[in-house]
Amino acid sequence: MADLALLGLAAYLTVLGVFVRSSGGLVGRYAIQAAGGEEVPVRTQVDRSLDFPVPQRLDAVYIFNWDLKRLRFPENKPPIVVHWTGLLRVPSEGSYGFTLEAQGTAALRVDGMPLDLGPDLLAERPLRAGLHPIEVDYRLNEGESKLVLRWQPPGGTLQPIPERFLAPDRDAIETGRSRRLYGWLWLAAGAGFLLAVGAAARRRPSSRAARILGQLAAEHRRLALGAILILAAVLRFNDYALVPFHHETADEYQHAWEGWNLLHHGTPASWSTFPDRYPLDQTRDFRWFGDRYVLVWPYFDHPPLFSLLVGLVSSIAASSSPPLPSGYPDYLLCSLPVMRLVPIVLSLIGILLLVRLALVYGASEDAALLAALVYAVLPVIVLAHRLVKGESLLALLFMGAILAADRHARDGTMRQVAIAGALCSLAIWTKATGVAVPLVVVLMLASQGKRRAAWLVSGMTAAALGLYLLYAWANDFQIFIKVIQAQATTKWVSMDALQDLLSGKV
Repeated sequence: MADLALLGLAAYLTVLGVFVRSSGGLVGRYAIQAAGGEEVPVRTQVDRSLDFPVPQRLDAVYIFNWDLKRLRFPENKPPIVVHWTGLLRVPSEGSYGFTLEAQGTAALRVDGMPLDLGPDLLAERPLRAGLHPIEVDYRLNEGESKLVLRWQPPGGTLQPIPERFLAPDRDAIETGRSRRLYGWLWLAAGAGFLLAVGAAARRRPSSRAARILGQLAAEHRRLALGAILILAAVLRFNDYALVPFHHETADEYQHAWEGWNLLHHGTPASWSTFPDRYPLDQTRDFRWFGDRYVLVWPYFDHPPLFSLLVGLVSSIAASSSPPLPSGYPDYLLCSLPVMRLVPIVLSLIGILLLVRLALVYGASEDAALLAALVYAVLPVIVLAHRLVKGESLLALLFMGAILAADRHARDGTMRQVAIAGALCSLAIWTKATGVAVPLVVVLMLASQGKRRAAWLVSGMTAAALGLYLLYAWANDFQIFIKVIQAQATTKWVSMDALQDLLSGKV
């Protein structure tokens, strides 16, 4: 019953979200300026507001929607041109001030008439209440993009123009009004349904409505966990492709490119932190939108399991894309908005495992739910759960292995030992630090007198390690050893830094 209620709640909120979704904003026509001066279209979309204070906000439109076949390979960010058009809704008659902060050149027109804008200059114009055509043109030849359109209403403060005062056209305004009306009706219908069920249950305690409410009350903690999962999903998917910004950590592309090349070309290849460990004929040094990457093969910075998962999802999403011209790197079809779906889904599973782990180690059900709520909403965790990093999968394997080992200690079933061993084996194939998973599990089992189980987990982990070494040998064992040595060196440097921290040198 709780599962059906949660599915109904998720469906209800999804429909409500469609109704209340804003229809405001301006139509942005994004283009690049070719060598001959002509503008080549890249994308047309509705931007809710012209508030792009950091370059990644504008750059993401080009990076996520770049057509390699039509626009060629972008070694550096090309000169960009954006034209925004739409309507400005003026709430009341008066004198309105406008500023346009831009890196590059920008122009603003209201009612077809340009405004004289300059640095730190507030251009004022009397406007009647109602709709006014508005146009903004932006050009940037080089450097970091930035554009913020602000206004100061009569008696108000200077601020970016809110999306409710912008519209692509008159049809969008009418559509928005209709959707909001449907949204209020849908919200009222939901509230009415709940009130009707509650009233029926109070009038007839033996009715079906009363029985359903009783069953839901008995499962209130499960309902709470489901609501926490829905909240976690909403927070993680909100603006997930833009924040963290593209290339905030290039490790995200490491996993996607490795998985893509393994699936499509049979060789692990990606950009590496240790390109000096490779022969020159097994490297490719290139720039992509101004960022430098050194692609190497065979790639050994990370084990391939998580990369295969990300590469598989990226391949499915790119399956409908047209084939690229010969010589173009097809792994660039891996899109950050698609790649990040993997860690977000894994993080939601992790919330369930976290609750189970808390209960196993003595927390009350309320305390476990509180932990899940913190895990679901804490901003630093929400942002970290969007990043395409191997820890997304490793955390799940770690928690699952601990739970399986604890279950074996309680009931003695060998099936749980097999599950723990399998998860420890997968951890070896997920990340180098995954070695911590079998070490902890074996110590847990041994400390509880489960020596046979400890030996079985050790054996399965050793077999997985042997297969991983065989994988390295099949590709290039000498390079594998060089990369492992380089990684070990960086770990010892980290230990030195820890000693400096503890001794007070930092």
